[in-house]
Amino acid sequence: KEILPGGTILLLEEDHEIPIVALQATFRGGLARESKGEEGAMNFAFDMLPMGAAGMSSVEIADKVDNIAGSLSTFSGRDLSGISMNFLSQHLSKGLKLFFNIMKYPDFNDNDIEIKRNEILSKIQNTEDELTHFVFKLFTKELFSGYPYQNDILGNSDSIKKLSRKTLQNYYKRTSVPDRLVLSITGDFDSAKIPKEIERELKNWKTD
Repeated sequence: KEILPGGTILLLEEDHEIPIVALQATFRGGLARESKGEEGAMNFAFDMLPMGAAGMSSVEIADKVDNIAGSLSTFSGRDLSGISMNFLSQHLSKGLKLFFNIMKYPDFNDNDIEIKRNEILSKIQNTEDELTHFVFKLFTKELFSGYPYQNDILGNSDSIKKLSRKTLQNYYKRTSVPDRLVLSITGDFDSAKIPKEIERELKNWKTD
C-alpha cells in the first residue's frame, strides 16, 4: 500500500505466473455523493466512460482494448464506483495510457448520452416488472428513509429523463478525483517502477 502525492491510495500485487495486468480504479462516495434530483447520476456517468473519451469513439476504444488483448468494464455500488481493465503485460505502457485517458477525459457526447439514457430507462422498467426487485426497493426505501441509500443505483425514471450533459460532467468531476481514488494493480509488472508511471498520469489530471 502506498499513498501518492495527490492522495490516491495505490495497491500493488506483483505476480508473474500469467502475463496479464489487471487495473481497477475505485472512487469512494457512491450514492451519498448524489444530490437531490441527481438520482442515478453515478451509474449513468460511469456507464458513459467506454462510450467515448479523449476524442475516441466507443468503437475506437473497443478496438484499442482488443489490440492489447484486453477487456474494459465499469461498475457502480452504494458506496463506490469505478472502472476496471485487464490486458497482456507486454502492452503495459499502452494499457496504462488508454486506461487513464478513458478515466480522465470522458467525452459525454450528446448522442451517446441519449443512447445510454434509453438503455437505463429500459432497465428501470424491467426491474419494476420484477417482483423480487420491486419488493427489495420498497424494503430499502423504508430501511434507509431520508438517506441517499434509499435510492436505487439506477436512479428513477424522472431523474434519468432530466439528467443533462452538464450535470453528468459536473457529477463526474466532483466525485472522480485523485484523493477519492483507490487504484489497485495486480499481475505481471515491476512494482518498483510502476508507481512513478502512475504518478505521471495523475499529475496532469485536471479536476476543476
